[in-house]
Formats: sequence, C-alpha cells, structure tokens
Amino acid sequence: MTNTREKLPVLLVEDDPLIALDAEDTLTIAGFACLLAYNTDTAMDLLKAHEIRAAILDYDLGDETSLCIAEQVYGSDIPYAFVTGRSRGEIIGHAPGPVAILSKPVDYADVARQLSIA
Repeated sequence: MTNTREKLPVLLVEDDPLIALDAEDTLTIAGFACLLAYNTDTAMDLLKAHEIRAAILDYDLGDETSLCIAEQVYGSDIPYAFVTGRSRGEIIGHAPGPVAILSKPVDYADVARQLSIA
C-alpha cells in the first residue's frame, strides 16, 4: 500500500449495518481512510470535518435518499458513485453530474481496486 492511497479519505454512506461494516473493512484493508455514515446528517458532518476525496453513496437510506450528499460532493468536485438496487433509469435523471451507478450486491474489493487506479 502506498502512502498516497493510505491517506485517501473515502466517504461511505450505507444504512445497512452489515453491508456498511463489510464495505468499511474491505476499503480499510485496501488502504483507504474509510469514513462511515449511516445517514445524511452524519455524512454532511463528515464532509464538513474532513477533506473527502471520493464518496460511495447508498442511494436509498431508509426514508430518505442520498441525493443531498451527492449534490454536496458534486458541487465540491468530489467523484462519487451510487450503490443501489434500483435501475439506472430511476436514478440518472436525478443525479447531479456524471455518476457511476453500482448495482447491489456490490463487490467492495472491486470498488477499492477502481479507487486505486482513479
């Protein structure tokens, strides 16, 4: 693992605790500083407190979506991706700017590899 990648703070927003902890472990083992949020309020706090370099956002967070987080990161020129069980067509018209849409279940080891080469 390189020092550059080890310092890369990645925001992970996921409301399912099992998926969140598995994804966090996978990204951390891959050498990323994974900042985990289960909801939009915590995610927004993390965005204010840290210099996030990439974001992985579960689209549906219980009774809300992560669109407000996407708008914030896109406005800050932070690359992001949505993770979802929805179809691409349901999301693409609402997402700010270009976005990767990853279908659940997601292989977070593959996500970590993609982040490594980005």
